[in-house]
Amino acid sequence: MGRGNIGQQRLHHGWLWLILLTAVCLRLYQITNVPPGLTHDEADHGISAWDVVNGQRPIYFTIGYGREPLYDYLSAGLMALLGPTYLAGRLTAVFFNLLLIPVLFTWVRHNFTYRIALLTTAGLALSFWPQMTGRQMLRSTILPPLFTLAVYFFWQGMKKAKEKAKAKAKREDASRIMHHAVHQLPNYPITQLPITNYLLSGLFLGLTFYTYLPARVLWLLFPALLVFWFLANRPLFHQTWRSTLLVLFVAGLVGLPLFYYLTTHPGVEVRVEELSAPLTAAFRGDFAPLWHNTHDSLRIFTSEGDSTWRYNIPGQPFFNPVMGFFFYLGLLIALWQTIRHRHMPSFCALVWLLLGLSPSLITGPELATTQAIGTQPVLYLFPAIALGKLGDWEIRGLRNQLSPITPYRLLITAYCLLFTFTAVSTFYNYFIIWANEPAVRVQYETTMMTAMRYLNEHGTRAAAVSTFYNYFIIWANEPAVRVQYETTMMTAMRYLNEHGTRAAAVSTTTPGQFHSPALAQMTLHNPNITLRWFDARASLVWPDTANSILMIPGFTPLAPGLVDYLKHTAVFSQSLSLRATDADRPLNIYQVKAPEVLLTYFETVPTTIIGDHLAELLGYDLQTATVQPGEPVHLATLWRVYQPLPEAVLFTHMLAPDGTLLAQADQLDVPGFAWQAGDTFVQLHEFKVPEATAAGSYPLSIGLYLRGTRQRLPISTNNEPIGDHLPLTTVTIRGD
Repeated sequence: MGRGNIGQQRLHHGWLWLILLTAVCLRLYQITNVPPGLTHDEADHGISAWDVVNGQRPIYFTIGYGREPLYDYLSAGLMALLGPTYLAGRLTAVFFNLLLIPVLFTWVRHNFTYRIALLTTAGLALSFWPQMTGRQMLRSTILPPLFTLAVYFFWQGMKKAKEKAKAKAKREDASRIMHHAVHQLPNYPITQLPITNYLLSGLFLGLTFYTYLPARVLWLLFPALLVFWFLANRPLFHQTWRSTLLVLFVAGLVGLPLFYYLTTHPGVEVRVEELSAPLTAAFRGDFAPLWHNTHDSLRIFTSEGDSTWRYNIPGQPFFNPVMGFFFYLGLLIALWQTIRHRHMPSFCALVWLLLGLSPSLITGPELATTQAIGTQPVLYLFPAIALGKLGDWEIRGLRNQLSPITPYRLLITAYCLLFTFTAVSTFYNYFIIWANEPAVRVQYETTMMTAMRYLNEHGTRAAAVSTFYNYFIIWANEPAVRVQYETTMMTAMRYLNEHGTRAAAVSTTTPGQFHSPALAQMTLHNPNITLRWFDARASLVWPDTANSILMIPGFTPLAPGLVDYLKHTAVFSQSLSLRATDADRPLNIYQVKAPEVLLTYFETVPTTIIGDHLAELLGYDLQTATVQPGEPVHLATLWRVYQPLPEAVLFTHMLAPDGTLLAQADQLDVPGFAWQAGDTFVQLHEFKVPEATAAGSYPLSIGLYLRGTRQRLPISTNNEPIGDHLPLTTVTIRGD
C-alpha cells in the first residue's frame, strides 16, 4: 500500500473518529437534565427495570398498553450498579444509539463506498431525530442497532459463503492439474464460517421481536431479498435460500417464547388493537382512514413531521430543505441502481425504508418519531448516496481545470459546511428550543422532578448523605448549587437539622401507579420519605405521620370545595422555584396540622367499615343540599384508610323513589395502591342532576368497587353487615 493510500485511510479514520466524538458529546451533554424530566412511559420503563433487579422475570410487561421486555432487562443491568435511577435507562439508550453508528458505517462501507459510509454516519450522528431518540428512556431506541446487526451479519455470511465457494473452486481446479493435491477446504476459524454469521443474524433478528412492535414488520426484509434474487440473480438465489431460511428459523426460535405468551394471553396488547384500526376499516371496505394516514405520513421526510412536543418540535420533518433534496435524489439513484444494475444493497435499502415506514403509513404521522423508528438507520443513507455521487461527478468535472487536490478540498469544505450546519441546528433545536419549551416541561413533569429533588434534600439527616446518586448526580449537578455553593449548602443543612419530614402527600393530575408515582420511584432516593398521591382538583390527603407536608403544584389547583378543609388543617410553608414560563407553577408546600379538626365540617356517621377493615367512613359534607335540575351536586366524604387497595373506586348514586339510578359519580383521586394505614383523605363527588328531574328529596348512597372486576365491597355499620352500598343522606331538588 502506497503512502498516499495510507494517508487517505488515516484521513478517513480521522473523520470517522471526529463524527463519533461529536455524537458522544451530543448524546451525553446534560444527560441528567435534558430531557427536563420523565414522561410516564419512561418512568414505567424505569420501574419495570427495577422490578427485574429485584427478581421479577416477565416475558412481557403488561404496564400501560403492554410492551416488549428487552430494553428493561438491559437497563436493569445498569440499575444493579446505580440503583433505581432514570440515569441507567438513559445511558442504556445512549449506548445502543451510539452502537448503531459504527455498525451501520461498516455495512455501508462494505456495500457502497467509504465516502458514502462516512456521509451516512455523519447524518445519523448529527441529525435531530437520532439525537432525540438517543436520549429517550424508551424501548424503541434499541430496535435500530439490533436490526442493523442482523442485516450486517447476514451480509457477512453471504460474503464468507462466496469466499468459501471461490476457495473450493480454486482447489478443485488445482486438483485436476495436480492429482496428488489434498481435496480439503482451508480450515476457517469458527468466526469466519458463513453459518456463524447466519446464526448471529438470526439471533439479533429474533431479539428485535423483544424490542418494539415495528420489528414484527421489519423481518420481511429477508424474504423480500429472496424474491429479488429469484427474479434478478437466480444463481445467487440457489446459493442463499437455505441460509436465509436458517436466519428466519433462528429468529423465530428466539422469538417463540414471546409469541407463545402473546397467543396464550389475548388482550394484553391493547396498543395493537388501537393502531390496527385503519387496517380493520380497510378490510371492511373503508380505505379512507388508511389513505389519509398514508398520504400524511409521506410528508414526514421534508414537509411536516410529528406534531407533538413530546418527541419532536411540532411539524419539524426529518430533513431540512437541503438535505431533503439530496434524500429524494438519493432515492432516485438507489431506484435506478436497483432496476438498471440489479444492485442488491440499493434494493435492500429501499425495502428497509418502506418496511420501517409502514407503521406510520398505517397510524399516521403523529408520534412517527417512534412508530417509524425502523427507518432510522437507512434513512440517512439516501442523502449520502446523492452527496457521494455528486462529489464524484464534481471531481471528474474539475480535475481537468484545477490541480488534482483542489476538487477534494472543495468537496470536503462543502461536506463540512453542510454537516456543521446540521450539528449546530440540532444542538440549538434540541437544547435551546425543545428542552425549554413549556409544553415539553409539562409533559416531562418537571414540576414533579422539582418536588422529588426537594424531598431528596429535605428529609431527615440521613437523607443528606443516603446515596452516591443524591450527592454526586442530583446535588452536584444542580446549577444553583454550583453558583451559590456555600449559602445553599448551609441553608439545606440547617433545614435538615431542624425539620424531620417523614411523609409527603403530592398532588398531580396523574396519581395512578404507572404515571407520576413511577417517576418518583426513579427520582426519589431519600429512604426517610414515604409518599402519598392525590389530585387536589377533587381530593386532599393528610398523612398519619408527624411533620408531614402537602405539595400542590399549580397544574392541579385546589378545588374550591376543599379550600376551607386545607385552611384549617395545614399551614403554607414555601413555594419552590420554577421557571416563569412553566405552566404548572407555583409548587406550594404546606405543613400539615392535626386533621381531627375536619370532623367539625362533616356530619359524622356510625362506625362504617369497608370490606375487611380496608377503610372507614368518618363523615360527609353535602355542600349543595338544595339544587335545581341541571345543576351539579357537590358531596365531600371523609375517610380513614387502613391498608392499600389497588383499583379501588368510590361511587355515589342519586336514586329515584323507585330505586332506579338517576345520576352518579364514580371517582377516587387518592389511588388505593398508595394508601397508608392511618391516613385521612377527603374525596369530592360531583354530578349533575338530570334536567327532567321532578322536585322532591332524593336519596344519596355511596360505596366502593374494584375497577377491574367491578366487584362491590361489603359494608358494615356498627359491626353489622348492611350490603354493598350505604344510604347516606338526601338532596333536595327545587321545582322553581
